[in-house]
Amino acid sequence: MGGMNKREDKKDFLSIDITGAEDVRESIEDALTKIDAAGLLRIEEGYTIPSLDKVLPAGFAAQRCTDPDVQDAYITQTGRAVFADFSSLPPPEPLVSSLKLVDESPPGITVWVKLPRFPTLLIPHLVDRDRKWEHYKVEDERVCIRIF
Repeated sequence: MGGMNKREDKKDFLSIDITGAEDVRESIEDALTKIDAAGLLRIEEGYTIPSLDKVLPAGFAAQRCTDPDVQDAYITQTGRAVFADFSSLPPPEPLVSSLKLVDESPPGITVWVKLPRFPTLLIPHLVDRDRKWEHYKVEDERVCIRIF
């Protein structure tokens, strides 16, 4: 069953700014305890993936946005969730790429995709695949979609 269930507590998606944090590792580890195992943590601008990889706990992976104007990184728990940024692709690539990722992901893996806008055309395809989804506004018109 498909359906929208935008949760106000955002426990599946958390965005933090660690600029100026005294202990970056501690800030990230604390934030990771506040999201579900299949959740997504957005680190707002300013950290490279190699720097994040040095402070991430075992079992987590970071990925940078594909948009060169956005310096955010996204962290997921390995084996529980995957993240892909399709927000800088022209139509219909975000739709096609999102569906391909959903279809190729093993059962039980939560798929997170960052898209240029709310994916009106994607929703019927998710319903057809008996997938549920939630959306979270990221910046401008861009959204992150959690597909499970």
